[in-house]
Amino acid sequence: MSERPITIMSVQMKALARYEETFDKYMDEAEFDEGTLAFPEKYQMTLEDLYAAVRNMLEKDPTVGEFGKYWYYPLSRLEDTFGITRACGLAGGLFLDYDNEADPALVRGLPLTEEDVFSEVWGDLEMIWTNENEERRLTELIRLKESVFYVETFLANRDKPVSEREFTDHHKESYIGSFHNDARVKNASELELELCRKFTDELCEKDSETALNLKGYACYGGNRLYECNWTASRDCIIRLYEKTDDPQYANTLGYIYYYGRCTSGDPEYAKALEMFSVAAANGLHEGIYKLADMFLHGYACRKSPRTARALYCMVYDDCYKKLLKAPDGSFADAALRMGNVYLKGIGEAVSPQNAYGYYLQADFALKRRAMNSDLFGDTTVAINIQKALEETRAMLPEDFFSDYIVMTHPWIFWGFLEDGYRAGITFRNNDDGSVFVQVRRIPKRTENGATPILLTCPEIDYCGFVTGIELTAIGLDTSFDPGAGKEIKYDSCEWNPTDWRIDFYYDEDMVGWISCEEYRFYRRKKEAPGGEQLTLVSVAFGQSDKTYDYICELTDVKVGDRVIVIGYDGETEAEVRAVYIRYESELALPIERYKRVVRKV
Repeated sequence: MSERPITIMSVQMKALARYEETFDKYMDEAEFDEGTLAFPEKYQMTLEDLYAAVRNMLEKDPTVGEFGKYWYYPLSRLEDTFGITRACGLAGGLFLDYDNEADPALVRGLPLTEEDVFSEVWGDLEMIWTNENEERRLTELIRLKESVFYVETFLANRDKPVSEREFTDHHKESYIGSFHNDARVKNASELELELCRKFTDELCEKDSETALNLKGYACYGGNRLYECNWTASRDCIIRLYEKTDDPQYANTLGYIYYYGRCTSGDPEYAKALEMFSVAAANGLHEGIYKLADMFLHGYACRKSPRTARALYCMVYDDCYKKLLKAPDGSFADAALRMGNVYLKGIGEAVSPQNAYGYYLQADFALKRRAMNSDLFGDTTVAINIQKALEETRAMLPEDFFSDYIVMTHPWIFWGFLEDGYRAGITFRNNDDGSVFVQVRRIPKRTENGATPILLTCPEIDYCGFVTGIELTAIGLDTSFDPGAGKEIKYDSCEWNPTDWRIDFYYDEDMVGWISCEEYRFYRRKKEAPGGEQLTLVSVAFGQSDKTYDYICELTDVKVGDRVIVIGYDGETEAEVRAVYIRYESELALPIERYKRVVRKV
């Protein structure tokens, strides 16, 4: 190759842009180096050039390696020289208005300009160069043939109004896919909604999962895209379930059948039982809950409260494991249901004491979840938990609550060992002659800190995560030296009923024992309510008994008043069912999660 740069004029650049020539003609098959070529002029590559290039590639049929080395890679290094950046709409390119009835910008997600199409085809070529085997021939690639069809479709329709243009199925699916987002549906223009409905109906005829899913769930209750149509929803979900065998669709069908959505409110319990069984067998919590409800009431099955309780427990145990790893799981909902099991005596004796413990867990988990996420329905769950705590607290014996709980051989010594952990014990002398026994879980070598356990003590109104606690030991007798200040490690322990003590082991060797008249775990001192003092109202919509809490800054609101609040669809009228005062620290959720009353009707 000559040491001086080879000059490439615009006519040659056009031939290169259209794949009529390739760069090996000028590089003598040497590696491409920008400095070996000179371009005294710039060239503006167009969509027609790119279309011609793709067709010529298919006609000449090079390998992917040849296409990349002698055409795509050099051009990608010369994007500004060939105007490729501008052609993609990334450098002040022209955006043509092909639609007289609406601004194309109002239809987000569709290729409406030459820049849109150029950018996508250029991106397809990049994917071929970076992802395909270099030995493959371009004619073997469906992606390239689809690009030709894509450009031809655009060129044939670009002078039509957007609503009359033809688009490929790929672009239709890509466009409607964004409408799974509630905010997208809520903020879409009427033209966008019209196109989405048109594409969705067309793609449903072709058995598109994207389209069937969108229409099935839009018709499930209705939104701006589709009005509520339970029959259409059911039919779409049935097709999806038969096509995919996805238990989520079985679960959805279960709800449709359970509530008789397509039968004028007459439940189809046999069908619901089948669908919820599929969902439950695949571990879907909602399916397990509904299956439990069916056994509880005996819908299409033998009535079995014990089975219902077992199913509620399955979800609770699964959610507890997840709670230890993530704050935004469903443990609050599971604990709330377990509280109901004991409060109502579902397969168990009625026990307000046990119910209260589960409600404390639900309250703890929901507040923790609310700090890390904004899940739809959390406000309702919070209200239900607070009501359950208040109602159950009133059912407890007067002497139920205490400043401390008494244990003879506390389970916490075993609890900290779960999941293969070790634990440590230290002693600290108290001024009154008693001794504090401090127990802690020791982190594993792969951890920065030990995974906590959930400690729930209803008698002292306590629930929280702990990796260690301090017990006051009354009448302590031990083989350890309480004054040594040394931590004793153990990896197993067992209750010795003969000597009324706990024996501790490490690597199967006994390291010592502790005997005690009683252990006391004291109630943590509660902080005084703090923050702003707020007036809250519980409101109900329509004839529903469900209530929702709103902050109310109006001074004259009372029970029975009609007020305006901001709902999903804007201003909504509601009835005030309760008015109460809370400090900010007493709120079930962070203050920013509460909406406010706008005005009285």
